Amino acid sequence: MKDNNNIFRRIKNNKYIILFCLLAITYFIVSNIMQIYVNNKNLNKQLPEVKLRNVSPKNKLMAIMVSNNGGEDYVEYTDSKNEWPPTSKYTFNKEKTICLDSNGMITDIKIDFNNGVATLNSNKTLYCTMYFDAKKSISVLELLASKPKDLTESIVGDMHRYQAKATNKNEAAQMTNWICFGTTENCGVSDDLIDKYMYRIIGISDSGEMKLLKETYITESDYRGDYVQFSWNRTNRDYWEGEYPNCVDSSNYSWPNVILYERINGISNGSQSGGFENNSANSDIFVDSEYYDYLKSGDGIYGSDEPSLWYKLINNHNWMYGDAAIDDTTTLYNGNDIYAIESGNASTIIWNNPGYNRYKSSCTWSSTVSAKIGLMYIHDYIYSYPGGNPGNQENASTAWICSALSEIHGNDQSAFWFITRYGFYDTMDSNVNTFIVNTYKGTNSYGGISAYSFNSGNYVQPVFYIGPNIKLFGSGTLDDPFILEV
Repeated sequence: MKDNNNIFRRIKNNKYIILFCLLAITYFIVSNIMQIYVNNKNLNKQLPEVKLRNVSPKNKLMAIMVSNNGGEDYVEYTDSKNEWPPTSKYTFNKEKTICLDSNGMITDIKIDFNNGVATLNSNKTLYCTMYFDAKKSISVLELLASKPKDLTESIVGDMHRYQAKATNKNEAAQMTNWICFGTTENCGVSDDLIDKYMYRIIGISDSGEMKLLKETYITESDYRGDYVQFSWNRTNRDYWEGEYPNCVDSSNYSWPNVILYERINGISNGSQSGGFENNSANSDIFVDSEYYDYLKSGDGIYGSDEPSLWYKLINNHNWMYGDAAIDDTTTLYNGNDIYAIESGNASTIIWNNPGYNRYKSSCTWSSTVSAKIGLMYIHDYIYSYPGGNPGNQENASTAWICSALSEIHGNDQSAFWFITRYGFYDTMDSNVNTFIVNTYKGTNSYGGISAYSFNSGNYVQPVFYIGPNIKLFGSGTLDDPFILEV
């Protein structure tokens, strides 16, 4: 019996020896595999730098791996245009990220990744591989169904609209209607990118079409410098004899026949010429301009003779146009009332001061022009206030669109053109007028709507429609704006 016990004891001891040997062999194999992995990697590969918090020994980022199917399969990220996978489309997977030491062994050291900077806290020489997982894109209809913050659940006018008060940049930044257009990167990271690529969503239709407003005014650069103010039409004053210009004669200066319409739509050598000094150069201020090159032809995707991808994403839209003769503020600051006029469902004349000899406009809202680019309607501005009925200038000045026009970038000395022309002609004043919104902060006119001579210089922020067949990444805030999946 004693001999049998000794046998069992030796077998038991040998069991631990065998287990130890197996572990040692496994360690040797894994170590060699890892060492082979390190030795065979191109250590001179140009990849983003991994910055160390404390000391700076030699360290290498071996590879950036991305998954586009929920983390099941990873492939190496090789986009030469970007140092890192865009954070608008990918999230960093810290747990899966690994770092090897100089012996090829896996360490428990993890990389942190914030705001496009990778850091680690170590004094060792490490060889790391970072992993990123793709975010899920959503359609416009899925966005609409999610009932995003500040977007009305019911139709207001002709679409669901973003309505909110935003009197400063911090309040505006929390809204969920920021969207990058013209880039696949997050354009909210610098003022230069915001100026060029950032837009705001005015509203979304039931079909999924989105109406976008450029976040900042457009500029033009030529030998005289950067210009930001543009006339609605040319400078010469026209004296009408007995009647206000109508909507039929091509010389009447309705929306499709003015220089601003042509210039924001890239119509070179259009029928109009001359204009306010800042307009006298016949270059285009939006489409085909140098600064907004993402809308130009020949972007390298379709070839030099084809419009850019981004320009193709803009819908052709039937823009209604006409006149509104309004001096009644109750009407002017009520979204439903002004929408009824600008959609052709109400009288264009709301006038409480008949003491002047005025010619009545015959330009009703029964005409449309098919174009890609337009301007805001008055109702777009008024409907941006919560409930769509600010009732007066003071309340209207707190709406998010007023903030977008003035507060965000300190543009506090400005006024912006609407698409709507003023509908009365005064015999004592030879000017033809167009509506503007005043954004002169600190003055009595701030946030107010008034008529202004259309040969004067004011600011321009284009409006256009995209969708419904697009998909979006992001949450729509200023820090995490929507990015189009293209």
